[in-house]
Amino acid sequence: MDRFRQLLGNHETFSVPKVIHSLTSKQVLTSELVYGVPLDQLASADENIRNWTAGSLLRLTLEELFHYQFMQTDPNWSNFFYNESLKKIHLIDFGASRSYSKSFTNEYIKVKLRGRGHHLWILLR
Repeated sequence: MDRFRQLLGNHETFSVPKVIHSLTSKQVLTSELVYGVPLDQLASADENIRNWTAGSLLRLTLEELFHYQFMQTDPNWSNFFYNESLKKIHLIDFGASRSYSKSFTNEYIKVKLRGRGHHLWILLR
């Protein structure tokens, strides 16, 4: 969590609660309390909220993979909390996170672009 909190910093859309290390052990992770609605409960929310949330999560996925090269690889919708008053999404669990090398992410982009018939992959050589 600390690494994601550092990477996201003062992100306009996402926040990561601060870990309380003095109350954390190998078996228990303690963090500051955040308020919001788990994303799996937004199915009946206003369409604008659902669209904003979906777009935000897509951007986060791309930022994690291609900008930070560090990503949550097993997301669970109940670990993302939408806070309407702050217009933020709180991220609360990073049990399955991993790093990716720049060479891996560059190769991934090349494969995706080639598959779509784009010639932009040449710029990544």
